[in-house]
Amino acid sequence: MLKVARDSLKVGLLAGLAGAASAGNSPTAAIPQDPTAKAILAELLAIDTTYEKGTVAAVEALRKRFTEQVRLEENRFRSWEQQVRLAFLFSFIFLEPKEI
Repeated sequence: MLKVARDSLKVGLLAGLAGAASAGNSPTAAIPQDPTAKAILAELLAIDTTYEKGTVAAVEALRKRFTEQVRLEENRFRSWEQQVRLAFLFSFIFLEPKEI
């Protein structure tokens, strides 16, 4: 009886692992559906990077995109930082300090 239960447990465990492995290896799970990534890939594929032309154009395209993205993230961070400062200032001015 114990051997049958142990064998059933092994089969169930193997079936679960096989299901998890196949779900993790599906093409839709592995590839994020990001339109920006698709646009970058399309732009890179359109650039001629043969030996005669070189890769300078592709590198410049990536540099331009990444620089633009960093600028956007910096602006987003600055906006968040300003909101935190205003919230701190508001709490400091309008909330009464508690005595220790």
